[in-house]
Amino acid sequence: MIVGAETLVEQANSRPLLSYVIELSKAAKMPVVATAHTSKPLAENGLESPVGMGVVEITDRLRDQDWSLDNKGPHDLIVLIGITYQLQSQMLSTLKHFAAHVKTVSLDRYYSPNADWSFPNLDQKSWADNLDKLMKTVKAG
Repeated sequence: MIVGAETLVEQANSRPLLSYVIELSKAAKMPVVATAHTSKPLAENGLESPVGMGVVEITDRLRDQDWSLDNKGPHDLIVLIGITYQLQSQMLSTLKHFAAHVKTVSLDRYYSPNADWSFPNLDQKSWADNLDKLMKTVKAG
């Protein structure tokens, strides 16, 4: 999961987006890359060992089919959340064209045409409700 700075300011159903990120990463046992200045808040709120890395750097490394953040083999799925729309669009375009081995999911509330899957454009309430449904599904396992 790649986490951007918007997670520090966004709310979903009066709940900080940061708490969704932590809950989802723990439930799905996903390694987390903290971009911008999100590493410290993630760690302070209970996420063990978020890896701090720049957006350009992580995008570049994901193009390499042999690279792995956790040394458990190459990544085949990337979840993005809290990255500004314009920057995320460029990341997803790069991955779409130069990292075909990676599937991408955007959990932000705006449609991302370069992602393999994203929400459609949603209002704040619908987005938050869908994040809650996603959390229940992941926890049910």
